Amino acid sequence: MPLSFDPTVLLGPRYVLSGILAQLANAITSSMLALVGIVAILIFVKRAWLAWLAGVATLVWVVIQGTFSPGTPMLDLAIGCGIIGLFIGVILRWGLLATIAALFTHFMLLRAPLTTDITSWQGF
Repeated sequence: MPLSFDPTVLLGPRYVLSGILAQLANAITSSMLALVGIVAILIFVKRAWLAWLAGVATLVWVVIQGTFSPGTPMLDLAIGCGIIGLFIGVILRWGLLATIAALFTHFMLLRAPLTTDITSWQGF
């Protein structure tokens, strides 16, 4: 998913920390919303595996919306189902804190530099 570069991180460490804390807040909010949705489905269907299936069928569209470039809809759907299936599995098995940690890690890796070679212009 192409993300635009935020030039404010070049102004100093407080802007970098601010961006990290914003991603943490986004991870907390998104995890809590997903947890409420999965618990609501779980209350309705009464079985964890049915809640997992219904959650994947419901939330896969949120994952693939704008994430992939057009041209391969079946591959996008398969990868989206895998991503959201793992996410819902974390919700059902380990709960909110693990979901927040997983989503925060995902958000931070999306915004990571393209390389770890700091001598390259992409490493900054």
